Amino acid sequence: MCVFLGFCGHRLFVEHARWASPAGSFDLRRENGEIILWLGRLNIIYTPARWGPPSRAA
Repeated sequence: MCVFLGFCGHRLFVEHARWASPAGSFDLRRENGEIILWLGRLNIIYTPARWGPPSRAA
């Protein structure tokens, strides 16, 4: 099950990942300006309004 919310440019993605291990795992990290949180099978990704994909060097 997935939920995607957008408000004033901010974006929030919430997923209940049935394939993930439910064994009390916790992970909080920041990747390319996004905040990613894993709580067991719950995955939450917050994207700020000013975020854009990283540019690629030619």
